[in-house]
Amino acid sequence: SFGLTTDADTYALNADGAFILRTTIDEDALDSISADYFTPFNGANSGFSFDLGAKYRFLEKFELQASAMNVGGIRWDRNAQSYTLSNTSFTYNGVDLESLVDNPDSTTSQLEDVLDSLATSFEPIEGRGAFTSPSNARFYLGFGYEINKNNHLMLTAAHLRSFNKGFNSVAAMYRHRFGRILWVRTGAQLFQLDQFLWPVGLTINAGPVQFGFGTDNLIAAFAPTKAGVFTGHFQIGLRFGRDGKI
Repeated sequence: SFGLTTDADTYALNADGAFILRTTIDEDALDSISADYFTPFNGANSGFSFDLGAKYRFLEKFELQASAMNVGGIRWDRNAQSYTLSNTSFTYNGVDLESLVDNPDSTTSQLEDVLDSLATSFEPIEGRGAFTSPSNARFYLGFGYEINKNNHLMLTAAHLRSFNKGFNSVAAMYRHRFGRILWVRTGAQLFQLDQFLWPVGLTINAGPVQFGFGTDNLIAAFAPTKAGVFTGHFQIGLRFGRDGKI
């Protein structure tokens, strides 16, 4: 995070910032990388994630769904290093006019002093050590009602972890089947409980193979400048069992 502000009275410029950069490649390691560096299960920079889901049908018309997807992380051990800048600030008050009048050549030295001070203030601290990055996990809970074989209603709640930040959403969805293989869905979603989204999608059950794609916010296709959130997805999978049991 970085900021740049101006003092309302003195017009002094103030720059502040902080960041953490983590990496597992350094210049010294590039010359010694061999083919086994990129071999899976080499004991370094490895991780895992898992998906788990369940569905329970009761009273013939009602259904409860729950899932946890992409839960896990990666442990970075090989050549792990970091660069950290902790809440640094720097203030620039402008050029000293008296010095400039008396000695015009001082402008260059003043500018060099400012640049040197700026570089010193924003110089990160280098460190080494293993670290772990969590995967972008998604947790889902849904409650469904089957109006008939071709029309379904679903209420859902979801939590998404994306780069160590959490995002919550609730939605009311409607699904309709056209013919034997095509399902179309749409509805309304509240992202972070304050942003309205318009999710749409379709699923094709082509025999043992299932295709699907959609978006969480169709509004972004018509008014991208007004859409704060947009995600899209494509899926392909294998289906098991009979249509009446899926």
